[in-house]
Amino acid sequence: MKNMEARNVWGGLLVVLFLSASWWGYHEYQKRWNAYAENEADIAQLQAVGRDAVREREWRVANETYQKIEELDPHSSIAAAGLESIKRGKKEELSQQVFYTLGESQAAVEAGRWTEAETLAMAVLKLTPGNKSALRKLDMIAEGRLKQEISLKMRAITDALDHGEWAEAERAFAQLQVSDPQNPNLQAFAERISVEKAKLKRRLDKALTLYQQALKLDIGKYSPEAMSLVHEAMRLHPDSPEIKALHQKMTRYTRSIHVPGDFPTITRALEVARPRDVIRIAPGTYKESIVIDKPIHLEATAEGDVILEWPSKDASIITITPDAMGSQIHGLTIKHLGFDHRKDRFSGITIEAKDVTVSGCHIRQSAGHGVAVVGGGKTRITGCKITGCGWDGIAAYGVGSHVTVVDTLSQGNLQHGTGFWLGGSGSVINSRMLKNGLCGVVAMSQGIQVTIKSTTCSQNREAGILVAGGVTATLDSNRCEKNQLSGIVVRGDGTSVSIVNNRTSANGEVGILTHLGVKVSRFAKNKAHNNARRQIWRDARLKK
Repeated sequence: MKNMEARNVWGGLLVVLFLSASWWGYHEYQKRWNAYAENEADIAQLQAVGRDAVREREWRVANETYQKIEELDPHSSIAAAGLESIKRGKKEELSQQVFYTLGESQAAVEAGRWTEAETLAMAVLKLTPGNKSALRKLDMIAEGRLKQEISLKMRAITDALDHGEWAEAERAFAQLQVSDPQNPNLQAFAERISVEKAKLKRRLDKALTLYQQALKLDIGKYSPEAMSLVHEAMRLHPDSPEIKALHQKMTRYTRSIHVPGDFPTITRALEVARPRDVIRIAPGTYKESIVIDKPIHLEATAEGDVILEWPSKDASIITITPDAMGSQIHGLTIKHLGFDHRKDRFSGITIEAKDVTVSGCHIRQSAGHGVAVVGGGKTRITGCKITGCGWDGIAAYGVGSHVTVVDTLSQGNLQHGTGFWLGGSGSVINSRMLKNGLCGVVAMSQGIQVTIKSTTCSQNREAGILVAGGVTATLDSNRCEKNQLSGIVVRGDGTSVSIVNNRTSANGEVGILTHLGVKVSRFAKNKAHNNARRQIWRDARLKK
């Protein structure tokens, strides 16, 4: 009985051991299978990443990815194939880069951009040392540079000969001899240089002869024959100091040119005129837009009967350039034809020169300003009438521009009678500024000086006189009356003014108004009466 029980116990133990061993074996198998499955999944995922990296040519990412696959499976065909695809891709990429760079180098060669072409060819050699195409390209570049250098030297010789620059022609010829001693054009160039030098000598000899003839005819007054000789001498030998000196001397002799007696048009007379000539214009209407580019006196033989007119949209009627310093215009009537409503309009007279005088003229119906002094021009306007213009009657515009207005009427202009803008300065003396669309006189330019004296500003739609924006002004003995706003207005920090002996009456607001912040250096003997709001208002606060 005991033996039976013992056998049963051992049998039970054996069963337990068997079952335990079976369970442990199954568990190990399952564990290894799961590890294998996870490994395969990781490899599949890495393979997808590596494939994408190769396609996008992200070689570092691709290489790291396939190395990880190799670590997971040292004998993986996937890793081997992936690493091989990286090698092929890099090789293909290099080939494409070389092909593209060589193409760019060729394009630069064809355009003559030698430095760029050389840089690109050298880049190819850096990628693929000994590349035959790149080496041929460098030879082509060197040859092209040499051809271009020779071509430029030949062109320099031709240009110098064409312009009579013999020293430059000989210098370029000597350089060509060194650079290309076998150049087939050398002989032709040498012969042409010799011929042209002989021509030059003949020209200079002739110029000297003409100069001596003109010198004999020079008796201190204008001589057409002498002037013709010296002009021809100047043409033949423009660099001769002796001929230049005689020409300058003879051009100072004033002569008179008559239109239409000597020439049918003012334009033609200006073309032939010398500096300081007087062009006298007979009565009539001249449809011309003229440019004065030398010191000229332009005057009407009968004041008021000489009319210059031109379409308003085309040009100023008279333009005086900086070279025409000292020009004078007298007695002309100037008007634009038609109305121009554009933002940028032409003035009746545009003056860029210094020391210009405009006197006794009537400028009317100009599209823009009646007279515009710009670009540093300096002008005196005296005894003129300026009426019905599209902007200011008179405007000094820009740093250095200056206008002196004396005994002049500026009436019925769309904006101001006279305006000083953006650095333009000057004075208005003994003049009348009447019935203008804005102010009679306005000065609004930082740091400039303006004098307004003995001037009447009446019936303007805004103020008679407006000074602002940092101007330094002297207002002396002016009469401002019947303006729709105030008679005299001075405003703006930094503005400085002397107001003495002025008269204001019957203005729509204040007779004399100075705002708080204005420096009034002197205020004396001013009278204001019958103005609608106040007579004199000092230190007024400007409304925001």
